Amino acid sequence: MKHYNNLLSAFLLFSILFMASCSQIEEALDSGGLEINSAESVGELRKLIEEKFGPEKEVFALKIYAKDHLSSDLNNLAIGYLEKGLQYRQNYYVELGLESNKLEDPKPASKSFQKPFFLKKLQGKVKVKDFKIEEIASKFDEAMQMIPQEYEEFVLHEWEYEVNNQNEITAEFMLEGTKKGEGSTRQGRNVITNYYQFKFKMDKTGKLTLKN
Repeated sequence: MKHYNNLLSAFLLFSILFMASCSQIEEALDSGGLEINSAESVGELRKLIEEKFGPEKEVFALKIYAKDHLSSDLNNLAIGYLEKGLQYRQNYYVELGLESNKLEDPKPASKSFQKPFFLKKLQGKVKVKDFKIEEIASKFDEAMQMIPQEYEEFVLHEWEYEVNNQNEITAEFMLEGTKKGEGSTRQGRNVITNYYQFKFKMDKTGKLTLKN
C-alpha cells in the first residue's frame, strides 16, 4: 500500500469539461476516427505516416498525438529532422479548424534551438519506414498492466519516438484513464470527468518503465 501511495503521488489529476449541448457534435467527430492504440488500426496509421512524410524521409523524431483527453482518435503527426545543419519540424493535422487532412509546410526551429548545444544531440536519424509502428498497440497493452488496478478505461494520449546519436530508437508515451467508482459529475450544462495521466519510457530494447 505504501508503494502505491508513493507511486500515485506522481500521477497528475485533471478535469475535462464536456458541454452537454455539444455532445452530438463530438460524437460525429469521433466516429470513424483512427485510434492510435488499436491493433486493428496500426496498418492504416503506418500507411498514413509514410504517405504524408515519405517512407524514405530521415528523421530524429516522430510524434503521434490524440485529438483530446480521454480520446485515442488521431489528431496530428509530427516529425523532426535536420536539413543543411538546421532542425525542422513538420506537422500533419487530421483536423485543423475548418480544414482537414492538412500537411503543413516544414518550419525551422527558433534560433535559440539552432545552437550547437542543441544540434549536437540531434545527429541520429532513421527512415520513417523503419519505425516499428506495429509495436504501439502491444506496448499500450503492456503498459496498462503496469498501472494500479483502481484505474480503468485507458487510452493512448501521445506517443513520441526519439532517435539518439547512435541511431537507436526509444520512445516516451502517455496513457490516460479514469478511476473506478468516480464517474462524472454535472455542473449546470457541463459534465466534469476526472482523468489521470501515466507516463512511460521505452528503451532501445523495448523495455518499459513507468516514470515518476
